[in-house]
Amino acid sequence: MHQLVRFQTAKPAYILMDYLLQKRIECIVTQDSENDAYWVEIQSESDLAKAQAIVDEFIENPNHPKYQAASWGSAQPASQSSGFRTKPKSGFTEHPFFKTNIAREAKANWVTSSILLFNAVIFVLYSLFPPISLWVGSYFFIAPLNELQVTHEWWRVVTPAFLHFSGMHIVFNLLWWWILGGMIEKSLGKTVLLLLFIITAIGSNITQLLATGPNFGGMSGVVYGLLGFVWIIGYMRPNWGIGLQPAMIGFMLIWMVIGFADVLFLSMANEAHLSGLIIGCLAALVLHQSSGKRS
Repeated sequence: MHQLVRFQTAKPAYILMDYLLQKRIECIVTQDSENDAYWVEIQSESDLAKAQAIVDEFIENPNHPKYQAASWGSAQPASQSSGFRTKPKSGFTEHPFFKTNIAREAKANWVTSSILLFNAVIFVLYSLFPPISLWVGSYFFIAPLNELQVTHEWWRVVTPAFLHFSGMHIVFNLLWWWILGGMIEKSLGKTVLLLLFIITAIGSNITQLLATGPNFGGMSGVVYGLLGFVWIIGYMRPNWGIGLQPAMIGFMLIWMVIGFADVLFLSMANEAHLSGLIIGCLAALVLHQSSGKRS
């Protein structure tokens, strides 16, 4: 085995390994528990020059979509794809699930996965356990702003994002959160995603409160905020590796228009959708402009 490159975190090592395997370069990832690092190692010395060229290109632009595509495109757990081995610090053997692409993505993008998991837990508790649902209802729904000024329960401007009222409602929202949130967290970092979540949740919830009152919930405003952010960043900064197919953006915009048309037998937080979209677009423009000034 030939040690090719060392990373301080697992995610880039796994992504590079998947890309090398796609290029038919046999490799593994090993964990150096003493130095808390991850080595990418290749099996054949004849592949060294080709692999090193790929490493240089990867280090220069690690967020290029081709690397992410290779990572998602690997259908097998890494342990099966090329003799993957690691030396856990604790000394026990990890369950195979935690070496799959989905588990690795969830661990690396822990902001995305934590908010998703919290939503799922709140949905189950709110739906199945009446005493807990009463408590959730008492503390998670937003309240009128004049009431919040008296009670100072300002967390309520965020917590409606964690309320969902049907299986279709939560599945739709969390699927888009996983796609868009993971994309942003992977490329721009956890702080950017957290800030986007907070500002889009607050902005869309307050807008919906002023439009229809406090009886609403869901991640839809946040999802549309992330959609607007990804849409604008994908257009203004394509080299950042963030973007969606126009058809997917078009579908979401059409869905929002259908909500305003009120032709479905669904109660939709239309004002939250629109305000979230606008906030996400504005956030993307601010980041684009500030990044341009720094560069």
